[in-house]
Amino acid sequence: MKVFLTGATGNIGSAIAHTLIAQGHKVIGLARSEEAANKLQNQGIEPHLGDLNDTQSIARGAKQAEATIHTAWTQGAQMINTEQNTIATILEALDSSSKTFIYTSGMMIYGDTGNKIADENTPINAPDFLTWRVPIEQAVLAATSRNIRSIVVRPALVYTKGRGFIARQISSAWQEGTARCPGTGKNFWSIIHVDDLAALYVCALEKAPAGTIFNGAAESVSIRTLMETISHAAGTNDKIIDWSQQEARQVLGPFADALWMNIQVSGAKAREMLGWEPQISSVLEVIAHDFDIGVNYKTRI
Repeated sequence: MKVFLTGATGNIGSAIAHTLIAQGHKVIGLARSEEAANKLQNQGIEPHLGDLNDTQSIARGAKQAEATIHTAWTQGAQMINTEQNTIATILEALDSSSKTFIYTSGMMIYGDTGNKIADENTPINAPDFLTWRVPIEQAVLAATSRNIRSIVVRPALVYTKGRGFIARQISSAWQEGTARCPGTGKNFWSIIHVDDLAALYVCALEKAPAGTIFNGAAESVSIRTLMETISHAAGTNDKIIDWSQQEARQVLGPFADALWMNIQVSGAKAREMLGWEPQISSVLEVIAHDFDIGVNYKTRI
């Protein structure tokens, strides 16, 4: 199958592209520059020049493929407007085509799950900084009435070597000589390795019925345990200091508030319906053994 992939050079998108190619699919990757295009071409991906603000390029990319997977995102004041326009453009391009569209959402749309583990039937309760994503999900799922095979994936916290939130926390701990734990850290988050998530996308592409939602989650871990493991792996003599909400917001913006929530989701539906099975089950083992600590730093600050 020929797949148009936004975010093909990003954390999630690059892993999806690699897995798609390994499974015999052809990938057309959105490239914002000639440099990005060359990088994609060297990886066996057909580059498609454009960006999320260029709706014409997005429409052309979607129309020339049998399926579209959207993983790209932008930062800044125009993020929400850009995402809304991108999804509207893709849905219009795929209208009445019976083609596939997979939209990347996220587990934070459930809000604080308390002492429960959310599944795809759990009512969503998005935090204030993420309420804009709810109508986008609804529009994607409603596109089945327009003869579009639309699917939503809600990834848990995604990690991989050198990229993403966990990798940044490891680098920060290595630099500062201590890990920072938000509050007591007794709350739990669901987590998934990017390679397992990529496999889920491919399973959804090949097998998922139209109008379905899948959580991408492999395990759950307490934030405190996660930070203790990060501290140890970073060679800090297991030092941990409290990270206040105010301090975290200065670094992470509104996303920081989620660090004080319980956000646990089940990936059972994808296992049962798609035959998907995570292969990397322990983030704590990966942090302890597979992350290169401080590789980009000559001295500890």
